[in-house]
Amino acid sequence: MKKIKIVVSLVLAGFVALVIYQNQQSLMNKPDIQLSLWILGDYHYSEISNGILILAFFLTGFLIAYFLTLPYRFKTGKTTRNLNETIRGHEKTIASLKTELGKLQAAAPQPQESQPQEPRQPESSAENT
Repeated sequence: MKKIKIVVSLVLAGFVALVIYQNQQSLMNKPDIQLSLWILGDYHYSEISNGILILAFFLTGFLIAYFLTLPYRFKTGKTTRNLNETIRGHEKTIASLKTELGKLQAAAPQPQESQPQEPRQPESSAENT
């Protein structure tokens, strides 16, 4: 399974590198970006390339997704801890029941093995007559 992951990762990295290589011209362009904030005024950015903008927005989206899933991660971590505590409690109960069962089996009288009886020989018919 590890080899498959490595192969898939390499194929994806190669694909990303190919896309970047084929689009170098458009990624290195520095368009004039105007940000109009009504209260604060207008801002013009012409020093930032498209590649940097794409990377910045990708990282921003990644961080937003990470922080939005944090409560879920904490909840699952707490649930995992609670379930592990329950498992440990059940294991302790099983161990105590096994020791109690061992004590009861040791205290119970063992059934004695019955000795095989010798088969009876039939009485002779001469004695009966």
